[in-house]
Amino acid sequence: MSRLSTIPVVLIAAFALHAPLTAAEYQVDAAQSVFAVLTHKAGIASGFAHDHLIVAGKPAVHLEFDPARPEGTRFTFVVAVETLDVDAPASRTAWKGRLHELGVHSGELPPVPDSDRNKVRSAMLGESQLAGASFPEIRAEVAGLKRGEGAGQGTWNLSLRLTIRGKSTER
Repeated sequence: MSRLSTIPVVLIAAFALHAPLTAAEYQVDAAQSVFAVLTHKAGIASGFAHDHLIVAGKPAVHLEFDPARPEGTRFTFVVAVETLDVDAPASRTAWKGRLHELGVHSGELPPVPDSDRNKVRSAMLGESQLAGASFPEIRAEVAGLKRGEGAGQGTWNLSLRLTIRGKSTER
């Protein structure tokens, strides 16, 4: 977990919601959604590196939201680490415009050679990073949602619990 915290990442949860299934349950439209991490190159060797776009394949997502009681929001996200797709050409092309719109990436996302993609994925799933064989899933869930104080009615503070390598941290 400590190694992951040194890498600047942005979690993109750009998802589209269908109409409510019940009064407070929503279904994520997988065809119009992406759950991804975008890393930004940095440091002395950054000129030889590239930003990585890692897309979670087939995550299990559950969202319950009641506009009358937003603090009761429940959200869980679980993905098998084996389904993480590193720098896939189709994903880099499809999502680069949205990343620009969100202000999380200003450069280009050029294609990454398959040999580099395979090396990065192998290292990412290896024991020194995600340890995918020992810890097969990543989980995120809303731990709490509270109305912000003094900053206006539209401000909310969200606590997110993230579990990677079997260790949870809350932010």
